[in-house]
Amino acid sequence: MKLSRAIIRVATTLLSAAVLSPLLLAGQAQAATGADIANLANANEGKMACSTNSLGGRYFYTSCTGFSGRPEYWCADFAKWVWANVGGISVNGLDPGARSFYRYGVANSSLSDTPRVGDAAVFSPNNSASNIQHVAIVVAVNSNGTVRVQNGNWDGGSGDQPTTSGRSRVVPTTINATTGTYSASEGYYLVKYVRPAGVSDAPPPPQFGKADVVRLEAGGSLTGWQNFDALGGSWFAPEGIGGVGPVEASRVKYGDLDGDGKEDIVRVNADGSLTGWKNGNALTGSWHAPAGIGGVGDADPAQLRLADLNGDKRADLVKIGTDGSLTAWLNNNALAGSWYAPVAIGSTGPVNPAQLRFADLNADRKADLIKVHADGTLVAWQNSDAFAGSWYAPSTIGGVGAGPISGVKFADLNADGKAEVIRVSGDGSLTAWQNNNALAGSWHAPSSIGGVGTVDPERVEFPDLG
Repeated sequence: MKLSRAIIRVATTLLSAAVLSPLLLAGQAQAATGADIANLANANEGKMACSTNSLGGRYFYTSCTGFSGRPEYWCADFAKWVWANVGGISVNGLDPGARSFYRYGVANSSLSDTPRVGDAAVFSPNNSASNIQHVAIVVAVNSNGTVRVQNGNWDGGSGDQPTTSGRSRVVPTTINATTGTYSASEGYYLVKYVRPAGVSDAPPPPQFGKADVVRLEAGGSLTGWQNFDALGGSWFAPEGIGGVGPVEASRVKYGDLDGDGKEDIVRVNADGSLTGWKNGNALTGSWHAPAGIGGVGDADPAQLRLADLNGDKRADLVKIGTDGSLTAWLNNNALAGSWYAPVAIGSTGPVNPAQLRFADLNADRKADLIKVHADGTLVAWQNSDAFAGSWYAPSTIGGVGAGPISGVKFADLNADGKAEVIRVSGDGSLTAWQNNNALAGSWHAPSSIGGVGTVDPERVEFPDLG
């Protein structure tokens, strides 16, 4: 999915007065967070006992040499290495034995039955604290009662210690989060979670991206305008950014499927199967090869949406019934075709699915639900815990005036995490209402923010391409 194009862009507004000054503050070290631990663990996925690790060093402590110069069982080596290399974490008392993590938890009063990102999860074949034989790093805590862990020394097959350890890798698995339960994917009981000493439990400041504009052309090619200062009416010049083949606009969806901050493309095919293009560097026309990523059966594509419902930064799949019922597939690893089983997540009452939008209106990273009425009135259901079917009561949050419903879009144009409302007119002109406190019905006055040429408004969307 590539089109050749010039890499150098020309801004649509003169930037002679702009000065970009990086604020690089040296010497202000911050305590490592759980997210830092998860990021480092994930960066080493697929590494082996004798690999060069993601920081450029050799191995994970004695993973390659601890068994008389050959690879040893190294799950604890890996977990200790991750904790030690994010900065500010004490690893005193940890050794190549997985049980050292349980002893560490006792010594630091940090054993828990509640998982948090960055924890070590310790496992036993008989659910015994005295027989801990495996440890893994928690890299995600999911709203459906599971956790994702990165396991060192995994999938090495059969053989003696140096043989199996030498073949094994860092491999992620998803397990039941409840301690005391047996995990078939691990082959062990989950005994406890261990919180690292020195980790910062303060959440990092949120970072949000700015939505760009994409127009789907009649032949399936895509034209993109990168956001420079959209609310000031400033966009980079339009350029071709790839294509999805000839297809109706209702079959093309945008959403961040892997949590990397860049929205990917999903095409809903006539048989209900889904084709995904992972965003490589979309603004230079670079996408990964298309791949099948699952299916939804016999569904009208106009009923489908991609939206992050649980704040894990990965878009989930939602189907809107004509009776207003909402069914969602939680994203497990969507680009690999892995979704959790569909669940009912609420209802709006009878509705034309074309009226419903999902967008984060309050910067909590969870998509809220908005209904656009024919007269332009906007009604919203704030997301409380969507996958549990929990939404706040609907309330009117303003209006955009009468006009085609297909032209009403929601997207964060200024990277504050809160979606603006945008109207795309038939002549391609764009009008935006900046979000002040949308869920309280507060928006800034509408302003013209540019145009994308005469077009069917349904063909214009506002994904964050990175």
